[in-house]
Amino acid sequence: MSATIRFSYIVSAIALASMATELRSADRPAGWGGMSEGYAFERDKDIKHGGTASGLIRSTVDAPPRNATYVQRIQADNYRSRRVRFSGYLKLDGADAGSYLWMRVDSQDMLGLAFDNMSTRQLKGNNDWTKCEIVLDVPQNAESITLGASLTGTGKLWVDDFAIEFVAADVNSTDMKISPRPYDQPVTGKLRKELANPDFEQ
Repeated sequence: MSATIRFSYIVSAIALASMATELRSADRPAGWGGMSEGYAFERDKDIKHGGTASGLIRSTVDAPPRNATYVQRIQADNYRSRRVRFSGYLKLDGADAGSYLWMRVDSQDMLGLAFDNMSTRQLKGNNDWTKCEIVLDVPQNAESITLGASLTGTGKLWVDDFAIEFVAADVNSTDMKISPRPYDQPVTGKLRKELANPDFEQ
C-alpha cells in the first residue's frame, strides 16, 4: 500500500484527535480538523471559488514530514444504502507532489467499507479551480463517513464549495476496493449529522 493511500485510508490518530481540538482562531476554517506539522491552515478571503472565502493549506517548511489534510467525520445515518457523491473545487500553486479529495466509509468496528483518494487522478503543479468528485456506496452497516482534501509535500492548496449529494445507481463508483481493516484506535465523541462549513465561509 503506497504512502499516499495508507495516509488517507487510516487517517492517523493525530488527525482524528485534532478534529476534537481544532483551532478556533479566525484564520482557520471552522469545523475542519487536520494535521498541521510543517503546514499552515487558513481561511483565504482573497482567493476563493465562490462566496467570500476558501480554505488554504500551505507548506511552511522545505520538506514537510507528512501529508496535510482538512478532515471531517460525520454520521452515516442520512446516507445509508445510497450511492453518494462528494465533490469540491481545488486550486493548486506549486503542489508538484499532488493534491486530492478523499473519502472513507466505516462501520462500527471496521475502517474502509468504501474508500477513494483519487490515487490515479490527483491534481499536480499549478491548477486553477478544478472540480473533483468521489462516488461511493454507503452500506447499511455504515456508522461514519470521513472525508477531506489533502496536500502532499510543498506548495499551496485552496479548497472551496464542498458538497455531498445522492446520485443514481448508474453513476460510476470510484471505490478503490481496498480491504477493510479493524480500527486500531477507537474514536469517541458525538459526530455531526451533516458536513459543517462546506463552503469555508466561517
